[in-house]
Amino acid sequence: MTTPNADEAERQRRLLEAEAIVESLRLAEAMGRAAPQDASAEAETSADADMAVRAIMELMREGAAMLDESGVILHCNARLGEMLQRPPEALAGASFASFVHEHDADKWRAGFGERSAQPVLGFRLDMQVADGRPVPVQIAICSLQKAFRRVAFLVAYDLAWQEERMKQLERANRELAAQREALEVAATTDSMTGAYTSAAIHDVLATELAYGRRYGRCVSVLLMDIDHFKFLNDSYGHAFGDLVLKEFCDRCRQAIRNSDSLVRYGGDEFAVVLPQTDGVGAKAVGERIVTFVRGEPFGQHPRQVPVTISLGVATATPDEQVTGLSLLKRADQALYEVKRHGRDGLAVWNGKARTSHGRL
Repeated sequence: MTTPNADEAERQRRLLEAEAIVESLRLAEAMGRAAPQDASAEAETSADADMAVRAIMELMREGAAMLDESGVILHCNARLGEMLQRPPEALAGASFASFVHEHDADKWRAGFGERSAQPVLGFRLDMQVADGRPVPVQIAICSLQKAFRRVAFLVAYDLAWQEERMKQLERANRELAAQREALEVAATTDSMTGAYTSAAIHDVLATELAYGRRYGRCVSVLLMDIDHFKFLNDSYGHAFGDLVLKEFCDRCRQAIRNSDSLVRYGGDEFAVVLPQTDGVGAKAVGERIVTFVRGEPFGQHPRQVPVTISLGVATATPDEQVTGLSLLKRADQALYEVKRHGRDGLAVWNGKARTSHGRL
């Protein structure tokens, strides 16, 4: 089933197409009236106009026909023949009413009799095709002046075909949306750890800081390094180093909320964005992460290695006009203090160039 917006968009497309067709026909008609009116010139103009109309009809995606004032088909395009399952030449000279399903005969007579100089949409009925099936169509119809030697121009929109086409478009749109989402995830997610990539952190911080300033909430950042990670790689191999990175992220996720964002900021450097979290709350989260990392060795027997981290905490209050980059620099200063005092701990940026080291 199509959505109301899709139905309205399709209706507007049909209206614009019908208006364009009518405008082309009226232009051809006006050219005919402007031409000399002797018999030979009039015949030549009429023939040229008739060829132009037929060319327009064949280019249309919908069924189209020229009818005389009694509804007899003077000419139709190949698409109308396809819809009625008959060759177009077999339709010429037949009454269009003969292809209308009997239960819509009155509707056709009323609709055809109400045609005006403007195109009319919303005229819906069932046509009966060669195999007897009713095919729902939407009719657009307009009148032309008798000087043009035609009295009605009709466009029939195959609603069943349109509905299937809309379903195909919706399926294609869903597939494109899924592909776009997959590409966005691939572009912003580290394939090894599942954490966000460093490219994503600035957008996340900008959004959360703006929200915090508007609603009076703090935003905090944790910046973390795995201690002596190069030594782990050199001593136990890169495969073990990769295992440490993955397991470290798993332990971080146990300590943070779903609304927090874990980011791989560098090779062995990670960050956590904590929305709506003040300094006290951020320090508590950092302490949990440090404890979870210390708690159990990394790896599996017989290769199990203790791992520690250094962690810096920084918080932006809602009255500060701090940028995401500035907040990260604060956390980096706190992280530096931990490393300067021997690693394996946590420090909180306190507004000074250096922070006090808070070893756990």
